[in-house]
Amino acid sequence: CPCAWLASPLPESLRLSSPGKAMLLALSSLATVSSHAAPPIPFEGLPGEFQRVVTQGRPGAAHTAVPGVVLTHTKGNSTLDSSTLLLDFEGSSSKPTRWEVDEASVPAWISVFPTSGVVPMGVDEGPLFTVGTSSMGVAERTEPYAAAVNVTLVSDAVGMTTIAVPILLIVAPATTVQHSMWGEARRRTDSIYDCVRPTSPPPPIELAVGAEHDVFFTACDSEGMRVSHMIPSEGLRVANELRHGGLVAQAGPQAFTVLVRDSASGAHDDMAVVYASDGRYKATVLAPLVGAHALLLLLDGALVDTRTI
Repeated sequence: CPCAWLASPLPESLRLSSPGKAMLLALSSLATVSSHAAPPIPFEGLPGEFQRVVTQGRPGAAHTAVPGVVLTHTKGNSTLDSSTLLLDFEGSSSKPTRWEVDEASVPAWISVFPTSGVVPMGVDEGPLFTVGTSSMGVAERTEPYAAAVNVTLVSDAVGMTTIAVPILLIVAPATTVQHSMWGEARRRTDSIYDCVRPTSPPPPIELAVGAEHDVFFTACDSEGMRVSHMIPSEGLRVANELRHGGLVAQAGPQAFTVLVRDSASGAHDDMAVVYASDGRYKATVLAPLVGAHALLLLLDGALVDTRTI
């Protein structure tokens, strides 16, 4: 699972509940509010007629009284997760409220649109901005991406207030046949490893009959980045539950298989496979007979990559 944070004790400000086994994250006090004339105050206790900020866009609940946004990014499809923030008033707004996002506080892995606007007077709830996931170049990791987007609210009725809205992004992509491969991924940064297959076939693996040899392979996502989970992916299942608002039994590929196939007879034998770490697996390969063999890597029965022995 790429969500070690789900299994470990959560901080007081982060709560995980499982109503009907549909896992939902609730943020209770991650957001902070500061006033130019006062120390930070509780998020739910906004000054004057400002009551709270709510999120809209989750299936199963049009409004969620959560001072923050939890997004999921599963890759592999054209639908990106998003959530719209609304400003809730006590009754209705008595004056227009101008708001502006500090764009310097917006990380590269999310998009915010628009970045400024006006909530008119006389409304119960006024839309602020929509937070969406980025579509490219975000690698899976064991912890959610976290940031706080700063929003300033200005109203003649209330004055100026700055809110730090917490954003969590769960990246949980599926492992793919297209990019998974024999060998190790190439390091690009501390957190991103690219799955780059050799342009020409690697030399055969030389084995003595009956001798074991360890061969590593790498699980990769639809963007050719190494994943951080062991399949089946618990993180992908949880991300789909969060996104679709219902119980998901399983998600994504279920198992790798490694076969040694005799090139002459076509007979094959299953090899032992164990998970190493961070999307890396180790296959213990044994050549049963003298001669040429093919080392096949399969994902749920589909051919991924081939080496020769």
